[in-house]
Amino acid sequence: MPVDHYPPWKLADGESEVAGIDIQLARALLEKVGLAPKCLRMPWKRCLAAMEDGEADIMNGVLWSPDRAAYLHFLEPPYKNRTVKALYVRKGGGVVLGRFGDLRGLTIGTTLGAKYFQRFDEDRALKKDAVKCDQINVRKLAAGHIDCFIATEETGDYLIRKEGLGELIVKAAFRHEEPTKVYFVISRKSPLMERIPELSRALRRMVEAGEVDRIIGEYLRGL
Repeated sequence: MPVDHYPPWKLADGESEVAGIDIQLARALLEKVGLAPKCLRMPWKRCLAAMEDGEADIMNGVLWSPDRAAYLHFLEPPYKNRTVKALYVRKGGGVVLGRFGDLRGLTIGTTLGAKYFQRFDEDRALKKDAVKCDQINVRKLAAGHIDCFIATEETGDYLIRKEGLGELIVKAAFRHEEPTKVYFVISRKSPLMERIPELSRALRRMVEAGEVDRIIGEYLRGL
């Protein structure tokens, strides 16, 4: 299971054991079918490449797209159905983001291989400065090297709090919230493809019984 550092969903920095919401969810799902994940730390773009090449078997926290569906099987049902993408700016830095159009002309921190929302992802006129993880964007914004950065709200809030930058970095008024399906995926080159019906049944039971929401809620309350 390839794991990038995407807190609080995946905590994979430093020497401590890999942890986070998605890791707990993966362990709970795989335990139900008699398996356990062997976590391999790597940047997000490399995670996807490992899945495409068949070097890895399963991962979660993935949004559907046609290019990904070519090499990934998206396990039904999705375990999360809503996401908020937030923009962050320096407090008092003069950058005001009240609407999408305000992003024009700004240098926006993004993460390599990440998808945010369709209008943003497809807008080639925006100046996007991609790095390997969100934590780098937090530090670049604090240092004034970018005008803003975009991240999943839980991730951005967590990293700013962890870095002690809550007095320097603030959330912009503009944010994007929409129904978004988040999936477990299986590499189409993995032997796990033969166990998709079993995995899908176990995941559906977790979702319908409220186990997924309980794990997410308990973790966020403990931060």
